[in-house]
Amino acid sequence: MDKPALIWRCLLGISWSLGVGYVILEYGLRSYRNKYIGERTLGDEPAIKAWLIGLIERFVFTVFVAFTFSPAVIAMVAWLGIKMKWIWDTEGAKKWKNYPVTSLVGGLISMFFAFTGGLIIRW
Repeated sequence: MDKPALIWRCLLGISWSLGVGYVILEYGLRSYRNKYIGERTLGDEPAIKAWLIGLIERFVFTVFVAFTFSPAVIAMVAWLGIKMKWIWDTEGAKKWKNYPVTSLVGGLISMFFAFTGGLIIRW
């Protein structure tokens, strides 16, 4: 395997995971939530922005999938479980009934982009 091909695959995989994943999740999920759940008010903003958590998790899992395949999938499922437990216990889950479900869908889409980005790097 030559280095230029690996560098291009790394750039393509990370761009796919972080760039395209961000656009799809940020604009698609936000427009769905605004249309069907309602917009959040200013006081409801979390301390850590969801887009930042999404970028970090997609980067980490993209690299993880690129290096090890089987443990990465198990770690992705475990991470989604931990995140969903935290989301279900927040006030937002009580205020907006469909918020946890859309968070789960957003997490699955995020993991899809991380997984496919890692596969692009791997092969």
